[in-house]
Order: sequence, then C-alpha cells, then structure tokens
Amino acid sequence: MASTAALQDFVLDALTGRKEVADARTSVVFEHVHNPVVAPG
Repeated sequence: MASTAALQDFVLDALTGRKEVADARTSVVFEHVHNPVVAPG
C-alpha cells in the first residue's frame, strides 16, 4: 500500500462492500524493535 489512507480506502471500498465480508480489521506496525538481551531484574 502506498499509505495508511490508501489501506483504509481499500478496506472500506474493496473489502467491506462485498457481501461475503462481515467485518474487517487492520493493524499497522510502523517499527519493530528486537532486543534479545533480558535485563537483570
């Protein structure tokens, strides 16, 4: 998708307008930080 607005338009126009789609939910992850080291606690 070009943008989150484009994603919203696609979901609203292309998906939820179909009779076989009862509901649609999206999640957008902007960044994933992975730290494999566990700090002592």
